[in-house]
Amino acid sequence: MVLESESTPAPEPLLITMEEAARRLCVGRTLIYQQVRRGTLPSVRVGRCRRIALVDLERYVAHLREHANQHTFRYPR
Repeated sequence: MVLESESTPAPEPLLITMEEAARRLCVGRTLIYQQVRRGTLPSVRVGRCRRIALVDLERYVAHLREHANQHTFRYPR
């Protein structure tokens, strides 16, 4: 007999901790806190804790990629 919880993977959480966001981006916690303070990376308060929505983390990465593409170094011809 297979239990339903064993056959279906757990859904991704909607909100993650600052530490988890740092782990997912392979950066330090300090950088995540700086980006939140600057307003570059939105966050929400849940009780006394600060969390980041996964959708906002994905948008932040998309913004970084767009910004990087605009400022790519090109050798002069």
